[in-house]
Amino acid sequence: MPFDLAAIAALTKISTQKAAAILADDIAVNTSILQETEPKRRLPAVLKVMGGSLAIKAAMIPVALLVSSFAPWAILPMLAVAGLHLATEGAEKMKGEKAPSCENHNQHDANSPACPIRPKTARELEKEKIKEALVIDGVLTAEITVLTLAITAGAPILTVLGVLAATGLIRTGWMYGVVAGLTNMDTGGKWLAEREGDGLLAKTARGIGRGLSKSAPYLMKGISLVGTLALFVIGGELMLHGIPGAEHMVTGSLTALSTNPIVQYAISHIAEAAVGLAAGFAAAPIMEKYVEPAIGKSVEAIKKMFGKIFPRRAPETDAPQPSASLDNTVVSGKLQTMASISAAMNEVAQRSDSLPSNQNRIAPAGYVSPHVKLA
Repeated sequence: MPFDLAAIAALTKISTQKAAAILADDIAVNTSILQETEPKRRLPAVLKVMGGSLAIKAAMIPVALLVSSFAPWAILPMLAVAGLHLATEGAEKMKGEKAPSCENHNQHDANSPACPIRPKTARELEKEKIKEALVIDGVLTAEITVLTLAITAGAPILTVLGVLAATGLIRTGWMYGVVAGLTNMDTGGKWLAEREGDGLLAKTARGIGRGLSKSAPYLMKGISLVGTLALFVIGGELMLHGIPGAEHMVTGSLTALSTNPIVQYAISHIAEAAVGLAAGFAAAPIMEKYVEPAIGKSVEAIKKMFGKIFPRRAPETDAPQPSASLDNTVVSGKLQTMASISAAMNEVAQRSDSLPSNQNRIAPAGYVSPHVKLA
């Protein structure tokens, strides 16, 4: 069955419009996470998250189709659990970093990688932030995928696949383009402020650069606050979607207070944020003590299983190179005789120096040079 390009384009437009609010929250969350990395590593970090996001979307499509075909009842509970996870992430951000502790601190080096008190390096912090951004991207990708499946319900399977692929590429491209621009705004402002020249273009560039450099810290603080609030809004929304009748009971009754669509939109988001805030703080201790360690152990078990099934080849080590030193105790047989050969060459040189030069040497009687022609 050929692709219906017109249907794919129309459904992709509808799906992108419906997911615009979710994408705005995703931009705020990922920008607030990735701007905590080292300035010169922000663009590579964004590119890594972008590549991981494409891989997540590629893996999500067949999984979503299988679940929607054989176990559609599991979609909403799974989204509700994902929403609870986002809400607890927001609660942990609001509470701040936990004070690190190490029970075995006196039994190992303070700089050991296993010690949680040891300050994290820039590369370790970057890996942590990339992982955090990918987890949130995966949750929001699942939500948008479910939304897209609802929009494309009844369409041929090739059309559904085309819409899922198109919306995934569009979302990833423009979303992480915006994230890259926001996280590197201070770097771009500094580059523009250092432009040289007396022309109008150079002066304008320097003015824009100074403005970006001054406003970047305040903008990043605002985005960080919006990103934290977005975790509660999205978490509350997913939990209300996942509990039958909860969304109508909470947001439906509140939005009936006004007929203004803007007011209704604001009220629904406030209600979702309140639900996410309450559930996040209530579930944070349970998630921290039981759920997160269980997930970590499961991931490690899966890694070990795959490591046994697909063992990695040990890296080949280069053969040890001989030392460049002329030490006779380390070098091979030829170099071991180097000292005696050197002594013999020195003796020959001394003998040749004691002989008269060719210019002062007297030819013996009867000697005829080969270069002289006889008459």
